[in-house]
Amino acid sequence: MTTLRSKIVLTGIGILFLVFYLIFYRDSTVLLVSQKNMCRAKSKALDVEFSGVLIRKYEDRSDHLKKKVEISSNGGIYKSSFLASEVGGFFEKLIEGDSLVKEKNSLEVRIFRDENRLNYLLDFMCSER
Repeated sequence: MTTLRSKIVLTGIGILFLVFYLIFYRDSTVLLVSQKNMCRAKSKALDVEFSGVLIRKYEDRSDHLKKKVEISSNGGIYKSSFLASEVGGFFEKLIEGDSLVKEKNSLEVRIFRDENRLNYLLDFMCSER
């Protein structure tokens, strides 16, 4: 009888630990991984540099619907998916034919559209510099 009671108590303790893990630890781990991914995307975006005319924006069905752009510049066609993790809605604001300028080590993109100049700061929800 004592061993059955011990097994029930140990099973109950195991279930409590599992519930504790699922409520507290798992959520924080998922958030930490997500935060790291966003910071990695921000770092990659900081390395991107271009100046040219947006000739195409699309969500690539063959690559998990990543947001991609094609920019025509003096050096040819620049293709990039640096906007895949941007959360501020920049991709949606783009119109084919926009002239875009982005400097390296900056998250600011200058958009020249008709007679207007817009400055946009890319947002990757990463507080790291």
